[in-house]
Amino acid sequence: MYTQTLYSASRQAVCIVIILLWNAGIICAQTTNKDEKNLESLILKVETLLHAQPVIDSALVYNKLHESSDKALQQNNKLLTARSFQNLAIWHTGAGSIDSSVWFLQKAENIYTGEQQDTLLAKVFLQYEDLYKKDGNYSNALSYDFKALKIYENLKLKSGITDCYTRICDLMYYQEKYAKGVDYCQKAIDIQKELNSPEELAISYRYKADNLLILEKYDAALESINEAISVLQKAGKKDYEIMPAYNTRGNIYKYLERYDDALEAYKKNYQLAMEQKMESYYVPSLANIGHVYRLQKNYKAALPYTLQAIDIMKRTGNTQNLWE
Repeated sequence: MYTQTLYSASRQAVCIVIILLWNAGIICAQTTNKDEKNLESLILKVETLLHAQPVIDSALVYNKLHESSDKALQQNNKLLTARSFQNLAIWHTGAGSIDSSVWFLQKAENIYTGEQQDTLLAKVFLQYEDLYKKDGNYSNALSYDFKALKIYENLKLKSGITDCYTRICDLMYYQEKYAKGVDYCQKAIDIQKELNSPEELAISYRYKADNLLILEKYDAALESINEAISVLQKAGKKDYEIMPAYNTRGNIYKYLERYDDALEAYKKNYQLAMEQKMESYYVPSLANIGHVYRLQKNYKAALPYTLQAIDIMKRTGNTQNLWE
């Protein structure tokens, strides 16, 4: 009897311990899930700040970036740690610190490689491409495009493949390989027509037009840029997505010496920039309008546009190519 009672008590104790351990496990799992959700929420907020227009206080963003990366490391959450490193790379790129950007991207690359996250790894490669393109290192940028392209081709991910084709087309322009640029843009266009992705399709048409313009294939360039504008108009795009296309249309008309048409395109671009209050777009529009008036020998009309462009350039530090 005593032995049975002792045995029964022991069983109850074991059951209590098991229940306590079970509950502890549930609580621990719930805490872990809650921590992960809180961390994801923090990272999303940081990414919103990082890409905000106008730019949010840089020091605030930097502190929040490090807060998110520190918490990800503390939780040993590898994927969110890598994502935080990517965000830090974006911040350092904006701050002009290329070496620091590369350091953080390498950290993210190592994590995604170790975790066999090929899609996320491809995105890191495209982030390298953005970085090196901004730095003017087009050969390096191109090499990362091809690395990303290889991953997307293995995954048969069409949206990724076309993104790489379009980026390669753009880089071919900067490397003065214009015919190859046209070919890669056409590859992108052929697939993007199936994907119902108007913004991406329009960019490919625009980059194709840029390459055709340098090749002096003006009619083909005009056809391509008109396709870009048509695609965006059908998709209801009326602001910054369509503005570069109007500028390119103006450039083509200018080389065709269709000056009135060029002025119409540049003025349309300026009007959209005014509506969106995007002052960085004022300068090329104003300068191009002034340039066309000078080509028409209408110097009186050219002067106010040119002076206004110069004034904004001095005030904002915008020193991009005024004519293109």
